Amino acid sequence: MKIFFSVICLILFSFFASSSYGENFKIGVVDLQKVMLESKKGKQALKNLEDEFKEKRKKIESKDNELEVLKKELIEKVSGWSNEIKEKKEEEFNQKLKNYQREREEFEDEMGKKNSQINQKILKEIMEILEDIARKENYTIVLEKESLIYLSPSIDITGMVIEKYDRSLR
Repeated sequence: MKIFFSVICLILFSFFASSSYGENFKIGVVDLQKVMLESKKGKQALKNLEDEFKEKRKKIESKDNELEVLKKELIEKVSGWSNEIKEKKEEEFNQKLKNYQREREEFEDEMGKKNSQINQKILKEIMEILEDIARKENYTIVLEKESLIYLSPSIDITGMVIEKYDRSLR
């Protein structure tokens, strides 16, 4: 899909560059990922997300450590146990492992959903800023950097978008 999009853009560029429209054709490129990660709001959102899930992450890590201790105990002491004790310990370990895996999956799903919601909100705000810049600066087309193989730094407007987005938050 990205290759198809890039080919279409190149065809359009070739058409406009070779026609009389070439003089008015202005291209901009933006790295949306960079804007999201380096803007003040993007950084703050990431910090808030990490803070929100900090306790849950500690709980998951604690259970991970507990499982490691149990696993070590099973390996080191298994030879001295009777079959009954061995089965009981293995069952206990397997139950804790299942609970851990379920909790970890729930944690990752919850954090992923929250991250996605935050990113969508920020991306919507960035797109509004980007459209405003494109109109005011008379860009004919603005492309996302991720889908391009090469671009001249002179057409990269990422810094301008970050600056305007940060200013809009005041």
